[in-house]
Amino acid sequence: MKLKTIECARRSVRKYCNFFYHKNCENIMRYGGIINECILMKNMGKAKQFIKTNELIQELLHRYAYDHYPRLVCMSSGGDRRNRELSSLDLIKSKIWVKVAQKGALGGFYDDSRYKNKHLQEIKDSGFVIIENFLDSKLSRKYCSAFQVNDPLDSEYYESWTPLNKKIGADMIDKTILREIIGELNISRPYPRTLLNYVRANTSPLYKGVSDWHCDRYIPCLKGLYFPDGCDWMPFERLIMPTKDALSLPLSVMKTFFEDLPSQLSAESTYTAYVKPNTLILCMNAMFHRRSSKDEARPGKRKIVFMDWNHQFNRYDLLLSAVKRCLI
Repeated sequence: MKLKTIECARRSVRKYCNFFYHKNCENIMRYGGIINECILMKNMGKAKQFIKTNELIQELLHRYAYDHYPRLVCMSSGGDRRNRELSSLDLIKSKIWVKVAQKGALGGFYDDSRYKNKHLQEIKDSGFVIIENFLDSKLSRKYCSAFQVNDPLDSEYYESWTPLNKKIGADMIDKTILREIIGELNISRPYPRTLLNYVRANTSPLYKGVSDWHCDRYIPCLKGLYFPDGCDWMPFERLIMPTKDALSLPLSVMKTFFEDLPSQLSAESTYTAYVKPNTLILCMNAMFHRRSSKDEARPGKRKIVFMDWNHQFNRYDLLLSAVKRCLI
């Protein structure tokens, strides 16, 4: 029994090793000692606990393993999203996942049906919804310290990304208006991954955010942008258009980064996210947006909590939701 447990642990770790090697050989070499430590462990429970608590392993998992939602980085372009080239394999893959998405939990964004929840319907009509006073006073006080950032102030530019406690993501669903919104979608994994992003620049143009127009995916995907302190610098921008129209764009357009909006979208209205403190923007990110404008040239700072469901509700959950809806 003991030998079988050791062999199971070794097979599990080898699986992770093979995956990481193909994704990032340099990191695997760097963290090889940690992986060997897992292999030498005699107890599978201890090995699992080690993987869960080790920050370096979690960083690798966080970057490369958890997000299995269909992506826009196509094989034919080698990950270059300024290249519109598409292979037949890209097109076949996208058509399959579009069919699955149309039948799955987020399929309502493709048709003319109406959602019962007014906020969800607004996302369908415009691509996003703005919810002010998102957290009540009790939750705001509870998580005030979690949203604080230790800025060293010793450089012209500073940016940090901080994973937040899973409890925060759960409370943002269970104890806010998002409970009704996400509940109507019937997503099997309703709690998002939450990341606190802080950016400060003393001079311009030091800001290094994604200032090109782009889509995150080619099928429906939700993202929450929570501004605990509001936003008056380097605001997000996005198109205002029905999600049905956004999802009907050619894949070659959706997969490409643009400095300026492509001709077929140049007449569309845009929204600039100058918002008050304690505001959430819940949006459909399978449509064009950008994290900042290139035109703004002044120092400032911005704090935002990204709420991302793609790391929880992945392609397997999407496929399962499509099968369930077809059987109902």
